[in-house]
Amino acid sequence: MSALQPRGIPVNIGGVERRFLFTFAAIDEIQDHFDKPLVEVLEMLKDDRTLYKAAGFIVCTLINDEIIRNGGKGRGPELMEVMRMLDLSMTARVVRTILKAYGISMPDPDEDDEPDDPDDIEQLNIARMIYIGTTKLGYSEAEVLAMTPKKFHLIYDEYLEMNGGKKDTGGGIDDLP
Repeated sequence: MSALQPRGIPVNIGGVERRFLFTFAAIDEIQDHFDKPLVEVLEMLKDDRTLYKAAGFIVCTLINDEIIRNGGKGRGPELMEVMRMLDLSMTARVVRTILKAYGISMPDPDEDDEPDDPDDIEQLNIARMIYIGTTKLGYSEAEVLAMTPKKFHLIYDEYLEMNGGKKDTGGGIDDLP
């Protein structure tokens, strides 16, 4: 699966195959609902007291985001409908799928990045991504919101490299004499 054309991680919910993907639009909705960074919301999936609530909202958001990404009109299922579909037997499978979708949607960490201090984690600044995507990269707001952070960062890194804002250290074919 290409990071520039992500299709999402398949999961069957309510007899319908869905493809989970964390786009900027989905991340923004989840962070806004819980008023926490996405990483902290995902931590809620580890706690039996918050698992069901967090999983239900994330699943509902990812389904609705998929419908919009695929050109569907209107909204998908409401939160209560999703909560009824999620039973205990499928919750573990759905949580694994959520985490896999997170993994394919987020950029790979740089080798020289230090792990974040848990107290320093902030919400992903979606407004900044929209600003960069529309003013620097020439995308519409809707196109930026439909991107995964991984895709956005691949394109933005290429933009920086092509415009002298970042040095290529890859030693690729262009470096040959």
